[in-house]
Amino acid sequence: NCDLPPAGDSAGQGGQMSSMVVINNGFIYNIGGCTDISTADECNNGGAAMSGNVSYAALNSLGQMVAPTTCTSPNTSYGLWCVDNTNRINGTNGVGTGAATVFNNVLYVIGGTDGSDWQANVWSVTVNADGSLSGAWTAQTFTNLDLGTARGYSYAFTRANPASASTYPGNLYVLGGCNGGVTANGVGC
Repeated sequence: NCDLPPAGDSAGQGGQMSSMVVINNGFIYNIGGCTDISTADECNNGGAAMSGNVSYAALNSLGQMVAPTTCTSPNTSYGLWCVDNTNRINGTNGVGTGAATVFNNVLYVIGGTDGSDWQANVWSVTVNADGSLSGAWTAQTFTNLDLGTARGYSYAFTRANPASASTYPGNLYVLGGCNGGVTANGVGC
């Protein structure tokens, strides 16, 4: 059963649209995302409707998704997914539509929205060998990182920096995105 956990922000639930997805060391991660996908005003049903939970599954040698070997409390199993609703991204607000990447066993989420406000943070968390998160997400602001104003729907990737591996082992690249405004043809960000 590779279905995502049910939409929601409680134990065993997660985002089902506009989530951020990365693969690292034999695990796939579904981070945050929209929890209300049935209304005309997606991801905002009279208020923010984003999850802060992180769901992860293992990938076997054939590339098939399988349940992680361990999914210990307080994490919750749903099908083959292990859902972490303790080490939440963006606290109780959750986040979706951000960019995500991974480098050196650290997951990164850049920007996005909590369903009400566009976020100007880069969150990161280290992952353990069993796929679980090592603890709470940490945040740095766009201002501190000189990332500008584009906060949603961007693309991110990382690259090793062998020439400066001892001082700057890798680089984070963030491309495109929008800043919460409205385009000339009325399309909102």
